[in-house]
Amino acid sequence: MITPLVVLALSIVTLALASRISVSSGIKIADYFGAKESAIGLLFIAVFTSLPELFIGIFSGVAAHPTISLGNVIGSNIANILLVLGAGLLLAGGVSISQKKMLEQVDILFLISIVPIILLGKRTLDQFDGIVLLVLFLVYSLFVIKTKFIGKRKRRKDFTVGQWFWINVGFWGGLSLVIMASYYAVHSTVDLASTLGIPEWIIAISFIALGTSLPELAVDITAIRRGNVELAIGDILGSCVTNLTLVLGTTLMLSPIKVDIHLFLFPVLVLLVTNLWLWYSIIKHKTLGKKLGLAMILGYIFFIMLEFLVRV
Repeated sequence: MITPLVVLALSIVTLALASRISVSSGIKIADYFGAKESAIGLLFIAVFTSLPELFIGIFSGVAAHPTISLGNVIGSNIANILLVLGAGLLLAGGVSISQKKMLEQVDILFLISIVPIILLGKRTLDQFDGIVLLVLFLVYSLFVIKTKFIGKRKRRKDFTVGQWFWINVGFWGGLSLVIMASYYAVHSTVDLASTLGIPEWIIAISFIALGTSLPELAVDITAIRRGNVELAIGDILGSCVTNLTLVLGTTLMLSPIKVDIHLFLFPVLVLLVTNLWLWYSIIKHKTLGKKLGLAMILGYIFFIMLEFLVRV
């Protein structure tokens, strides 16, 4: 038990640190090519911060343990909104938002969230479902590119050759560590779950999901403190969409998932309620306050405690 637990812990820490390096470099690369901030938050950073989830999905699919990816996707999306956004609001003391812009993004997330939930009713998710989710990601990406990118900013030219070199070293080096850590996270989860006699997705929905959400936490707290609220919330919502479409779709292309809807019903309902809570908060308030942030964090803690009390 000690060996898989240590390997899992080290894998999660490496995932978090390597992702942060890779994401930071990825932001600079996106900025170099002239993407405006809202576009970076909605697509580029969203994909960069979802790289841990993506490689967890790839390795869990290859290893024929795809429920690890499913648990990670659901747990990461819940953590992104309740923990990441909640911590950002709490530390920033509340933030002002553009209701129109934010509602557009939340509406998209809610609509896309319904699709995987409908698919869960099939009991077995296969390659066709994976294709549907990947097409959804493509449509979402094209929408973002069309509405957020065109003619907004010029390409930056103030990077030196040395700076550009180290930016790429950080991105590709961090990405390599993410890939390695994802491999060991999946296999140590399988070993630990077997040793403890608990479902693999329980570990994925809690510990792995927390680790893969740390890149969003680091990026978004920094962004909120600097006043880049649109960037932060765009990253959170974009990451959630990416997890549900690109990550889960990629996993299904590699391995089908047999789903017991009764096991996943509670976390799926929590995910829907979380999305509705955010949607309602944005409709009712022009400022998201620290009380809401504290409530979100407490909600996340309660969710994790309840999962372990009921399942383990």
